[in-house]
Amino acid sequence: MKKSLYCILILVCVGLSAQQWQGYYSYNNINGISPSENGLIYAYAENAIFSYDPLSGELQTLTTVEGLSGDNISALFVKDNQIYVGHYNGLLGIYDLATRSYFLDSSIERNQTIPEDKKTIHHFELFDKKLYLSTAYGISVYDPENKVFRDTYYLGPGNSQISVHQSVVDGAFLYAATETGLYRIDANDPLIIQSESWTQTATGNWVGIGLIEDKLVGVKSSGSSAELQILDDASVMKTISGGLVSLNYLENRLVLSFKDKIFSIDNALGAEQISQAADIGLEGFSAAVIVDQGVFLGTASQGLFRLSGGELTEISPQGPLVNDTFHMALQENQIWIVHGNFSGSYNPHPLDSYGISRQVEKSWQNIHYENVFNAKSLGRVIVDPNNPTTVYVCSFHSGLLEIFDGIPITLWDHTNSGLEALDNTKFSVPANYRSIRLRDASFDSKGNLWSITALVEKGLKKRDASGEWNSVNLLPEIGIVSNGLGYSNMVISESDEIFVGSIVSGLIGYREINGNSLLKAINIENNLPVNDVRALALDADNHLWIGTTEGLRVLYNASRFFEDEEVQTREIIIEEGGNLGELLNNQFITVIEVDGNNQKWIGTAGSGVFLFSEDGTETIQHFTKENSPLPTNSIRTIALDNENGLVYFGTTNGLVSFQGNAFASKDSFENIEVYPNPVRPHFSGRLTIRGLKTDSHVKITDISGNLVYETQSKGGSVQWDLRNFQGNRVRSGVYLIFVSDPDGTESAVEKVMIVN
Repeated sequence: MKKSLYCILILVCVGLSAQQWQGYYSYNNINGISPSENGLIYAYAENAIFSYDPLSGELQTLTTVEGLSGDNISALFVKDNQIYVGHYNGLLGIYDLATRSYFLDSSIERNQTIPEDKKTIHHFELFDKKLYLSTAYGISVYDPENKVFRDTYYLGPGNSQISVHQSVVDGAFLYAATETGLYRIDANDPLIIQSESWTQTATGNWVGIGLIEDKLVGVKSSGSSAELQILDDASVMKTISGGLVSLNYLENRLVLSFKDKIFSIDNALGAEQISQAADIGLEGFSAAVIVDQGVFLGTASQGLFRLSGGELTEISPQGPLVNDTFHMALQENQIWIVHGNFSGSYNPHPLDSYGISRQVEKSWQNIHYENVFNAKSLGRVIVDPNNPTTVYVCSFHSGLLEIFDGIPITLWDHTNSGLEALDNTKFSVPANYRSIRLRDASFDSKGNLWSITALVEKGLKKRDASGEWNSVNLLPEIGIVSNGLGYSNMVISESDEIFVGSIVSGLIGYREINGNSLLKAINIENNLPVNDVRALALDADNHLWIGTTEGLRVLYNASRFFEDEEVQTREIIIEEGGNLGELLNNQFITVIEVDGNNQKWIGTAGSGVFLFSEDGTETIQHFTKENSPLPTNSIRTIALDNENGLVYFGTTNGLVSFQGNAFASKDSFENIEVYPNPVRPHFSGRLTIRGLKTDSHVKITDISGNLVYETQSKGGSVQWDLRNFQGNRVRSGVYLIFVSDPDGTESAVEKVMIVN
């Protein structure tokens, strides 16, 4: 292994990340449980870990903010103040509980001789300062002290790769439970790396092996039943019917988890049924362990529970219903998240039924599926700007859900509104099939709610304040109904001009003025990279930013869309490394948001998220899974809280937030803030001045009155890189910040200390 594998080692400074980032992960899907020597119970849910103290009830989480990779976890082992984390893609993580540092080894992940589907780490066994990794390709031996791989054992014929589920050292022998049988070898055999040196002692799919007192006990699974054997004499202890989902050897006890029941095998080698899911009100089990403090039960969708004295207690930390964040919206002190999904060609099947995740004042108050009138594939949240207690949720199958004060009150569909289901006669669907594929909605300045529905002729709908519905026929621009297969999102300008992105017809616009309406579309002939538009955003200058599956375009002065006969979008040309190129050329752009400083946050399908200057010519930030707590480079949705500068990134693997430096404009200069203040040595970021009015004039001088910096705010804040007009970092000292509004009627002065 040490010749064929190489590693990239990452030591994460937890304190620095935690200052700017926060994670919001789901802890409902428990995939494994591991007790520790100090009495804490550790569990992992998809790509996050948490610990529970049975004595104090304290919960602590471990996520990408603390250094986890963000990839789904397949194995967990806690020993000697170390948390060993294995992933489905082969990543090995070691978290030091004493130093709160995380070490990541990507040797297996990056090894090209191992197929992608065989890199999963199944189990850890620590013996004699050697960490044995049972994997889908064999057994790797790791030196945790020096953090290096030593050897790899391939157990298949001719050193071929077979899946090893668990391994254990019993005396001098190393045993392996594999998909093709049980194997053993003297752990000190000099020819251990040769598969011919291993002895196969049994055939079949062995999923577990471990010690109970002095007995070696193996578990063989056939899919419909699990068979327990004492391997010393090959006697069958017990056969239990049902599909085994997990097993756990711990302190002379084996716990077997089936979806509907839990069995315990103790040192007397007697099998006892501990719990039945239906009897305690759980939907099913995914993992379990038994310790002195009780039985800890993991589930696939309800979290972790503790069963003690006949009492069932829910333990998991609060969080969203699931990690896959499809869209989110912010409403005062609330985060709304929906988890609906569809394919790249806007096919919502198989339909999902997740419900809605909702955080209120830092507390999660999720709305489960049974409370949303069976609405499926919820894909968009719209906050009513005229009523802070109301939100609307678009379903890409069931219509429009209205929620008042956190309670769903109405589901608008083809039976009680102007919304339409797709025409069954035009598509190959059953006669009784009804699907209202509502993609997005938005309010105009008059309080009308506009929406866009796929696969109907009159897909653009308006519901006015009185509840009356009107429709706009899109066929003049999309041609045929099937071209309206999918729409991305809708934005409405301050002049009530409506823009919609489509999968086939490019950018569609609609405007009503004095009773006259205009429907128009532009496409690749108007300099779009492709006709598939996936993201739209209007900025503070009324420029329309257009994200497609193959790049970015800008329509300067969006009103020109309706006024010019031959409107053209423009690419942004940037200089990089002395060469000119197109910004985000060939990138699949999924979302665009404009912050309080008119800067653009742009998310992509595989390259993370970018923050660009207002004109797009400067890259201010580029966050990826590799350089930040983002759990993946696939960005689904972005939401901006311009009151506190937080930027939320919703991904396929979870939600995180970043403390940005753009803030909403204020009405006065009463609450100007300057930070950091003082600026301490080695600070390499930007000084932020917030609490400004839009277009505020900002001058910064030294204590002698010499001007060192001058700018004008685009929103409620500005940033200064601590450099003067010559591009040099200013000297240590006190600097004065003079602020005035555009008409000169209000001004303010602040101070900042800079120490180099």
